[in-house]
Formats: sequence, structure tokens, C-alpha cells
Amino acid sequence: SLQHAVDAVAERLRQPFYVEGNEIFSSASIGVCRYPQDGTSYDALRANADRAMYRGKTAGTGSVQFFDSTIEHAAIEKSRLEQRLRLAIRDRRVSCAYQPKVDIQSGRIYGVEVLLRWMDEDGVIQPPGDFIALAIELGLMDDLTYIVLEKTIQSMDRINEAFGEAASISLNVAAKQAGDIRFMQALLDRIASTGFAQRFILEITEEAFVSKSTFQESVLPLI
Repeated sequence: SLQHAVDAVAERLRQPFYVEGNEIFSSASIGVCRYPQDGTSYDALRANADRAMYRGKTAGTGSVQFFDSTIEHAAIEKSRLEQRLRLAIRDRRVSCAYQPKVDIQSGRIYGVEVLLRWMDEDGVIQPPGDFIALAIELGLMDDLTYIVLEKTIQSMDRINEAFGEAASISLNVAAKQAGDIRFMQALLDRIASTGFAQRFILEITEEAFVSKSTFQESVLPLI
């Protein structure tokens, strides 16, 4: 059967091979689609096999995933979300929420964390879990981060009134952004130009080494 044939290919790819005396281990995520139910042209079949492969990657490397209607629906929804997110950035329909950081012992507010929110075309506030991963994937987080910084500076008087002029201000930066030297330098230059650089902290979430249910952060103060 097709399943057995694909499994045999996957198993063969998992076997070690040798290069100049070195034993190499590898695996491959495989996406499978079938003619004609999953497409009647090469381009359609290739695209659907690619979608199936990426769906399989979420389950771990070395997986085999057959294309089905749920993958097609997810691809369509992702495309729609991408279009809506790009329009939101163009129209600057993003906002910030400011979450206080409180010393448990004294009850003193010593800082605030800036949280990104997206106000969609219907005026509904969307939580970050619905769009941040997509924004990172599409390379849109840089634009969003610049907008967040701009809106935070515009709200500085209200931040000072609510939390005090000594409160630090934490901005979240994705791991992919933190690894981009040009972006980080540009962001630091923008922060420096605000006149409040000493108050900002960048909180860098390292997605690459953690599972979906946990996270690890490193904190970089801007001096």
C-alpha cells in the first residue's frame, strides 16, 4: 500500500550513512498527497504535499503526514489571517496593554511590561496567541515592535501617572529578532532617541529551545 511504501522510505532515511568515515544520522518529514483527489496538476500536488509536510513537522521530525481537507482549511485560514494582519499593520490597528510588575513583599510597582494587542477590522481586540507566531514567521514582528515602541512613548505621560516615573518598561522581543544584529541595532537607536533609554528593558523569549507549554527569558537592560 501507499502507506507502507512511504513508511519504508522514511525508515530508510532514518538509517545511518557514512561520509569520509563519519557516521551520519538523519531523518525527513514527509508530506504525501494523492492524485487526483488532492490535486490534478503538478503545482497543486506539490503545494499540498508541502502543506502536509509542514503539518507533520509540528508533530516532530521524521513524521509522515497525508494531506487532507483539514490541512487545506488550515492553509486557507492562515492565508486570510495573514492578509488581515498585514492590513492591520498598514493601518496601525495595534494597541498596547501595560501590565504592572509588583514586588510581592512591599506591594510596590517597580515596572510595567508592554503587551501587544491587535484590534481587528471589527474592533475586537485579538490576544497575541492568535497572531504573534504568524507575524514572526512572516517577518512582520519588526514592524510591530517599532509600532509598540512608538505607542509606548506616546503613552509615557499616562504610564508615569499610573505607575510612577521610576517604573521600568519591558518590551518583548522574539528570539528571531534578537538574532538579527541590524534589527537590534535599529531598535536600540530608536530607543536611545526617545530620551528614556535608561527605563527600557528588552525581554527576549527563546522559542527555539523550549516547548509550547514553557518558556525561558533572558533580560537585557538598556544602559
